[in-house]
Amino acid sequence: MGDAIQVSGEYYPYHGIPELEDPTSITLESTGNSVGNPITQTVSALNSVAIQSGASTLTPEGLAGTLVQLNNVTISGQTAGETFTGSYSADTALLVSDSTGSETLYYSPSTYSVANGNLNNVTIPSGPVDMIGIDSVYEGSTEFLPISITSVPEPATLSLCGGGALLALLFGRRRKA
Repeated sequence: MGDAIQVSGEYYPYHGIPELEDPTSITLESTGNSVGNPITQTVSALNSVAIQSGASTLTPEGLAGTLVQLNNVTISGQTAGETFTGSYSADTALLVSDSTGSETLYYSPSTYSVANGNLNNVTIPSGPVDMIGIDSVYEGSTEFLPISITSVPEPATLSLCGGGALLALLFGRRRKA
C-alpha cells in the first residue's frame, strides 16, 4: 500500500473489471505515497443496482476495485476459532452482513497479497467489526475482498469505559480539594 508502480501487459478485463493479463513488466516508481481514505458504504449500497456494461456487470457507481469501508458488520459461515488461511475462497460461503444486507466475503491470499499479509492466520471474528477492503464483481455477483478487520467494542464496554473515565475525573478533583 502506498507504492506507485508502472505495469505493462495486455489489457484483459475480467467480468468488467480492468485487468492486465500476464504482465510483461512491473516497475516500482515511488513508495510512501498517500493511499487516501476508503469510501464508507453499506452492504446494500455495494449490492444495489449493478450496472450492465455489454456482457459484463460492474458494481454500483463504478466501485469495483475501490477501497471501501464497511462499519459494524458481522462475518458468518465459519466455525468458532477458525482462521483466515490460504485455503479460504468464495467456495467457503463466508458472508459479510450489516443491517442492510449480505454479500460474499472473498479471501484469496494467492490473488490478493495484501489480504494475505494482513489477515493470514487471524481468527475470523464472531462479533461486529469494521472492515476495509476492495469491492469486486465475480460472475455477476458482488463480493468484498478484506484487507483489514477491526473489532467494534460492544456498547456495554463503551459505557463501562465512559463510566470509569467519569469516576476517575471525579476522584481526581476530590484529591485536589
